[in-house]
Amino acid sequence: MPVSILAGPVLRRTENNRICIWLVTNQKADVKGYVYQDADLTNVIGREEAARNGAPDSIKLGDRLHVYLIQLRPTQADKFPLDKVLQYDLTIGGKTLAEHGLIGGSKGINYPGHKLPSLIIPNVLKHVLYGSCRKPHTEAARDSYGIYDQLATGDAVVAKKAKNKNVRPSHLILTGDQIYADDVAGPLLASLVTDGRKLTGWDESLPLKSSRKTRTINAADIPLYGRKNILDNEVAGITSSNGENHLMTFGEYAAMYIAVWSGNEIDLPPTGSIEDSLSADVYTIDDSDLEDNFGTIYSSIYDNELVRLIPFNRTLPKVRRLMANISTLMICDDHDVTDDWNIRKKWERKINNNPLGRRLLCNALAAYWAFQGWGNSPDSFDGPFMNMISEHLNNKKIRGVTAKKYEDTLLETHWLYSVPTNPPIISLDTRTQRQTDNQRNPARLVGTQGLKDLKKHFNKYIRPQYDSTIRKIPAIIVSAAPVFGFKAIEFAQRKVFGTGLASVESLDYESWIANKKGYNKFVSTLNNDLKLSWAVFLSGDVHYSFVKKYKKGKRANKGTEKLLFDAYQLTSSPIMNAPSVKYLFRKVTDEKHAEHARKNNYLLPVLPYNSKKYVIDENNIGMISFVDGKPAKTIFYYTNKKKILKNYTYNLTAPV
Repeated sequence: MPVSILAGPVLRRTENNRICIWLVTNQKADVKGYVYQDADLTNVIGREEAARNGAPDSIKLGDRLHVYLIQLRPTQADKFPLDKVLQYDLTIGGKTLAEHGLIGGSKGINYPGHKLPSLIIPNVLKHVLYGSCRKPHTEAARDSYGIYDQLATGDAVVAKKAKNKNVRPSHLILTGDQIYADDVAGPLLASLVTDGRKLTGWDESLPLKSSRKTRTINAADIPLYGRKNILDNEVAGITSSNGENHLMTFGEYAAMYIAVWSGNEIDLPPTGSIEDSLSADVYTIDDSDLEDNFGTIYSSIYDNELVRLIPFNRTLPKVRRLMANISTLMICDDHDVTDDWNIRKKWERKINNNPLGRRLLCNALAAYWAFQGWGNSPDSFDGPFMNMISEHLNNKKIRGVTAKKYEDTLLETHWLYSVPTNPPIISLDTRTQRQTDNQRNPARLVGTQGLKDLKKHFNKYIRPQYDSTIRKIPAIIVSAAPVFGFKAIEFAQRKVFGTGLASVESLDYESWIANKKGYNKFVSTLNNDLKLSWAVFLSGDVHYSFVKKYKKGKRANKGTEKLLFDAYQLTSSPIMNAPSVKYLFRKVTDEKHAEHARKNNYLLPVLPYNSKKYVIDENNIGMISFVDGKPAKTIFYYTNKKKILKNYTYNLTAPV
């Protein structure tokens, strides 16, 4: 069987002395890498090298699933050239990228003017793309907008700037919900079940709660649109409202990542093919008319979802090209695992104490590590950690010692990491380091231990980059949820929650300010322990986009800690999904309300200043630009219904 590249190459973590490249193949292969500085590709300045922490550069996660993280190191000096456009090639199973069909043509991953995929390692960050929330089968935000994957817009932005080192973005930061594990289109799940079986070599059975520990369920046997009912019955506490096709097995999670990143069109079933796989037996249906029309109802949903997947499918080669040419960093949010993941301790305890819920979470986390986390921070994961995952997934046992170790280890793993760029990028883990002060109220997004870990990490990895005489350090901080949110929404959530008529889960009440004590502790840590000079916060999650700015000495909310640094909150959301609160946009873009909204929220306006527009509801991808190492502007790029590249621009130097 010949070696096939299932996904990648994806350019992951880059430093002045290391370039990490991630890919997936269908079988074990020898992978070599080459870095070139010259345009004619005669001078090799970097080659692959074994990981210095002793971890392997590849891992087998299934019969036909091999994941690689290749580290390229400089061969002619201690560091790669900075602020230069470099190119790289890989040989996989003895064949170059060109021989694998990835250079030139409609599926080529090289930009015009470059013979190979390329990158830039900046001395000081100049341009960084960022975005979140990418759901393949989304509906249009508005009929006039159309449906377009704005990661493909990111590709268009880089393509226009690829040859100019001064304007080319060097990094892409994805701030959460890279996949929607709990909200999957029926036609897509049908493909993922088949692909997951091919990748792993089996239909994974999952453990169910029973006194003798013998009950199991084969996820592949559950009809399309039948999973929510089973999860509701077997796992009290799963709160996804769209979980009819929830991913469950490791193979399905892996197949989802490959589907959305492979660059190849997803092999979708034809319309009308749902009826053969539907059964009403697994549902609790009280309405006899609904039961009689069950197949017809879901057949219509299925065909509608299939139509909505077509635009996503068409632009996948552009997304593959983007991710091959820009250092791509990521952090998880709830939909990468399941809706409301760890929203508070009560939720966490319910799911973790249930065999099916626990295994579902760990399958999601194993896939997150392999497809996202490993490339963010390679040195954080050693050989024993990798062997633990591989051993469980390859022995194909439902229970036992390896299964328990798999679950225990993954549930104890945290995902905080940083990259030594200038300024440094620090990515917070706001999902596994939470703290619940009481059973009813919202959690702290980063608890006491998480803040201690952040301080320790900062002092170990960030502060040593700077001269000891420099007391205050700037930073880019990645938080899935905005640290400084939109007050109108947060106020409404607080009021409704205060009535006692709604729960944390039903309101999705998990903003930073929802737990004021946790928010104040976080700001205090930034003020007094990290001692920041200024900070840019990159976020997503909320399904609208905005820019806020706070000068040193301001309080973001009444009764909160003063900020001892200038703060910029940049929120780009979604890349591909529908806005969540349509009334918000009418209010803050209307001239009658605009000035009040600006003053109340420290919002910056879209240029020109008299536009009276502050909040963006179009799907978009953001880009922040720095001048002389300081935040200068941010742009929300989007491709409209007519496939024209448009943007909204904000001046970050403007007064507030």
